[in-house]
Parts: sequence; C-alpha cells; structure tokens
Amino acid sequence: MAINIKVEKNHIVISTDSSVFDDNEAKESVEKLKAQTESRPLVVFDLLSVPDVPLQSLRTLTRALSAFAQHEARVAVIGTRETCKLIKDQGLDRIFSCHLSLSEVVNDPSAAKQRALEFLNTTLEAVAYTLQVSTNTKATPGKTYMRGSGPDIVADVAATVGIISAPFNGALIVGFPLKTYLGIMSRLLGQEFNELTDEIRDGAAELLNIILGQVKVSLNEKGFAIKQAIPTVVHGEKVRVMPSSSRPSIIVPYTTDIGDFYIELSTNPAKN
Repeated sequence: MAINIKVEKNHIVISTDSSVFDDNEAKESVEKLKAQTESRPLVVFDLLSVPDVPLQSLRTLTRALSAFAQHEARVAVIGTRETCKLIKDQGLDRIFSCHLSLSEVVNDPSAAKQRALEFLNTTLEAVAYTLQVSTNTKATPGKTYMRGSGPDIVADVAATVGIISAPFNGALIVGFPLKTYLGIMSRLLGQEFNELTDEIRDGAAELLNIILGQVKVSLNEKGFAIKQAIPTVVHGEKVRVMPSSSRPSIIVPYTTDIGDFYIELSTNPAKN
C-alpha cells in the first residue's frame, strides 16, 4: 500500500490509491504522524482515488485512525458516495466522518455548528451529572436562548474558560447568584458557608474543570480534540460576564432546590 502524506498548516491529508490496507503499515503511518497532530488537530484520509473499498480495509483503517482520536485529533475521510454510505451503514461514522471533498471537511460551517451543538448537549449532561454526584443536587435545564433574545443574565460568582477544538473555538461560562453558589459549595465540602470565603472563592473554576473533564472524555474519542485554558473566576454583585468576542452565544438557565444558575457557550468555527 503506497501512502502519500501532505502536511498543511492546520491539517494533514493522508492519501492512497490502493484498496488493500495492511494493518501494520497503517499503524506505522499513524505512529509517525501522531506528533504532528498537536498543532494540526485535523487528520483527513483521502480515498477518492479508491473507487471500491472493501469492508475489511475500512475496518483496518478504522483501527488505525482511532489512534488519532485518542491523541485528541479530529479524524475525517473523503471518498465516493458509495464509500461514505458503506461507512455510515457499518456505524463507522461514530469514529470518523465521511465527506465528498476536502473543502467540505475544512470549510463547512454547518459541520462546525453541528459539532458545537453536540458539545453543548454533552455539557448539559455533564453539568447535571457533576452536581448530582458531587453535591447531591438535581439541576434541571430550562429553555435555551441566544444572548440578547432572552432575559438579561447576571451573576455574583462566575467562572469562564477558553476552549480550542478541531471543529470550533469558543468559551464556556458558568454563573451563580451568591445564594446558589454558597448552597452548592456547602454541599460539596460538607460544611455550611454563609458568605464568600477564601476557601470557596475558586470553587466555580473547580466545578467548571470537572464538567469539562467529563466532556473531553466523551467527545475527544470522537475527534473533537478539545483543549482548555485555566478557568478565570469573577466575583461581584450582579456582574455581567460577557464572552470575550462577538461570537454568538447560547445561554442555558438551570434550576435547583437551592437556587438558579446558568451556563453560556460561545463558539466560532475553527480555521483549518
């Protein structure tokens, strides 16, 4: 199997004209490229020159490309309609997406939008799970809305973190009224807090780290290649925490038995 590798600024294209993929050769090629995926989080395998790809070869390819996903790289395949249909029919699209052209992979804003929505839904699940397990608190999401099209959002304690991923870049914010925050911290640490103390001042950032840790475990297996900065915590009376750019943002309010809080996600398609 002859393999050609083209390294671009933000992505790598691997191509072959053979329909027979050798397991060992495929794995060797992946190992050689792993180090380069840190700065190029998109790996594309080009099968356009292979008109008829056997199922066994696709399975070999799947085993090889899954190593990129474990290395926090987004993985995609470009091929014929027949190849993409076979990938979908076999359920292999859970590991890598299939497209008809390279430009569709690199420049498709709708794909990034869909991935951002998947990130949001996974985050909602992680928020509910984290609060239930860590604080025995049931958090119920309310109606989602875009910033500017719903109630104004303020918080007394908030944490925000920048996010870089293969399909999009953005920021995630979690904000609490003081009463809600004190209640959550009291349950988390097993002691009563009636005011904001040094012991719990950075608790919002710790919660955000736990939430994002769960999101990364779930989505990096699908090639999201999520990386995050260190969360920043903001304190004050009814502070408006705004995303750092003009990116569109989605707000999700939550209710609990000890008060309300919200999360906000802002995203832009990544430039590949």
